[in-house]
Amino acid sequence: EYCTEQPLDYDNVIPKYSDFVQFDRKELIQVLKSVLPCANKITHQIRFHFNGSIAVSAEDLDFSSENNVIIEYSAKTCKDFEIGFNGKLLLDCLNSLDGKVTRLYSDGDNSKAVMIDNKALLMPVMLNQYV
Repeated sequence: EYCTEQPLDYDNVIPKYSDFVQFDRKELIQVLKSVLPCANKITHQIRFHFNGSIAVSAEDLDFSSENNVIIEYSAKTCKDFEIGFNGKLLLDCLNSLDGKVTRLYSDGDNSKAVMIDNKALLMPVMLNQYV
């Protein structure tokens, strides 16, 4: 039987990141809407590469479709990294937030969850590594 008498300690599972990428939330929503139709229809994988800008891409090898968009970020304190998300989930998350500016908090490890505006926790998807 599950014991509910002791409080659950959520702080142990929520990451505490100080590094972030800051961007215009509505601009990223528009970019996601433009690349999602080219994403794999099962995984909805969207790839992000954070370096001198935010490179957003999606592809579906089965249907030979792809789309790449580059947008600028307004601030960045984390190292350069690449990460993938389920684009539909990320879009839902961004649509649920308020404000013009949004921060994605991460330590740059593409296998760990990210925090979005310290209000949403989002797990990444494994990136396809085609050579």
